[in-house]
Amino acid sequence: MKELKKLSENIYLVNLKAQQAPENYLNKSKGIISWGKKNDYPSYLLYLYENHAEHGGIINGKTRYVVGTEIVPSVDTNEVKAFLSKANPYESWFELSKKLKKDQTIYNGYAVKVTTNMLGVPLYFEHIDMGRLRVCDDLCSVKYSEDWSKYHTDSIEYQLFDFAKKSKQTTAQGYPKGWRFMKEFVHADGTVYYRGVEQPTLKGTKQATQIAIKPKKSKAQKKEERDALLAEYGKLKKAFQKETRKTYKKKLESKLKRLQKQI
Repeated sequence: MKELKKLSENIYLVNLKAQQAPENYLNKSKGIISWGKKNDYPSYLLYLYENHAEHGGIINGKTRYVVGTEIVPSVDTNEVKAFLSKANPYESWFELSKKLKKDQTIYNGYAVKVTTNMLGVPLYFEHIDMGRLRVCDDLCSVKYSEDWSKYHTDSIEYQLFDFAKKSKQTTAQGYPKGWRFMKEFVHADGTVYYRGVEQPTLKGTKQATQIAIKPKKSKAQKKEERDALLAEYGKLKKAFQKETRKTYKKKLESKLKRLQKQI
């Protein structure tokens, strides 16, 4: 965005507006950290890549530059060559790296899906679209969906092995799920955090944040609650269709939207 101000016949003052990075929000209904206010920031980045020739050219050029022409190992043995030749049944590590580096250039991050055997030993490494992943609210896993814009999104959850260990450790030490995204969190030892950033000068000046431990619900309880919400939603939907008064119709509409998020 820019603003032009004419100073003289041949001189203009140009004020350029900075591009603001998206803020992340905790979406409790879907159990994820939304990527941008509407959870659509990756779609915006992909739109820029596909519809702006200059931007797309820069992305492609940077990707080619970073990937290079081949992967040259520091130790040239038959075992290393065999490993690099097969990241998965369909592509080598060099071919896989092209996809990963393109995601890195577009989204500033990439993800690899690891398939293991029964003992947990990695067998295959595959590209998974970074733009379709969202971090879960427990910060221990991610969810993949083809379309995050839908209310009822079908998603697949993947565990983050190394990060899960760290997250479990911090939870055991008094850090609840999602504490990094709280506006203010005060640990039991007096350490103060603002959205996950420690504030050393405020240590010991505030009371510790109370952590509410919610009991885990069984599958039967979750199903019972969902059925009750669906029944209530059906009643409100019928009432909304019959209602003719604008004021009451707006109230019913807001209730329906609230129930959609809960379902």
